[in-house]
Amino acid sequence: MQTLLVRNTQIAHASLAEQVNIGNAGFLDPAIAAFYNLGSSVGLTSLNNEVTRQAAMIAYLDDFWLMLLLTLLVIPLLLLIRPPKKEIVLSIDHAAME
Repeated sequence: MQTLLVRNTQIAHASLAEQVNIGNAGFLDPAIAAFYNLGSSVGLTSLNNEVTRQAAMIAYLDDFWLMLLLTLLVIPLLLLIRPPKKEIVLSIDHAAME
């Protein structure tokens, strides 16, 4: 699951990052551009951190969907489990040594 999480985070980060085009100032919302101060390296780092956070959330959701699917697929296997057979217990009342 950890491997899938890292892989899905990278895929989602690449997908989200290609939607952010800093060179085209008209593409970004002016409020977002002003909030992140895209002219500085601190602003670009903050924007990248937000994209990474969003990508991680998408990856977690994908992993939880996979775990749900696997759980639902395994539930019918519970019907194959049988309870153990009961053993007959003989009671010996005179087992003491003299």
